[in-house]
Amino acid sequence: MMLLRFGVVGGVNTLIDFAIFFSLVYFMGLGAVAANAISYLVAVVNSYFMNFIWTFRSGRLSDVNLSSFAAFFVCSTLGLLTGSGIIYWLSPTLGVELVKLLSVGVVFFVNFFLSRHVLGGKEVGHA
Repeated sequence: MMLLRFGVVGGVNTLIDFAIFFSLVYFMGLGAVAANAISYLVAVVNSYFMNFIWTFRSGRLSDVNLSSFAAFFVCSTLGLLTGSGIIYWLSPTLGVELVKLLSVGVVFFVNFFLSRHVLGGKEVGHA
């Protein structure tokens, strides 16, 4: 169930990420790597709260603290670096759209395992 919940949260945040990414690239003319950094970071903040409260059931919104957010942010930065590296190296040959999609798939698993560790996720009951 935890991986499924993480996937749902990831889907919501992927939509946020893609909407911001493609808006920045196609409407604002920003480079793909810079746009990826901005869109990914916005999605990370939302992801933290959704995962903290629902996916890993670590607590209530009132239990959110700076140290767990900082640890989650550091782990997410590893995901950002992974995704940006994929975009940087592969987008010139495969195109921005396909490479962005590919990077999301890879980063999903990197982030799941790191986030589960940081947020102390344990399987509990049903959703």
